[in-house]
Amino acid sequence: MDKTTGEFIGTCGYHYLDFDAKQVEIGYDVWKTYWGRGYGSEAVEMLVHDCFEELDVNHVYALIHPENAASIRLLEKLGFALSDPCRTIEVEPQVCLKLSRSLVVPI
Repeated sequence: MDKTTGEFIGTCGYHYLDFDAKQVEIGYDVWKTYWGRGYGSEAVEMLVHDCFEELDVNHVYALIHPENAASIRLLEKLGFALSDPCRTIEVEPQVCLKLSRSLVVPI
């Protein structure tokens, strides 16, 4: 939600939480009119923090459409690296990125 207008700007959340493997997949969407304003970074940073601190997982995964270069760059900037997927993917091709707890610098 946009803090100044109260308008919804997208969604974010967790998918495929696996407590046994201590891993989770995250997802996020920012409506096109809000692209380029830092909302994606803010959402991913909050999700990652909650994944490591509240869900106590060791690995956070994200699947991105290969043509979504901006989202891939965003995740790489936040420390995610290319990885094999954490689950079987049965839909269109996806790029999988992973962030491990051991690579995160505490804030």
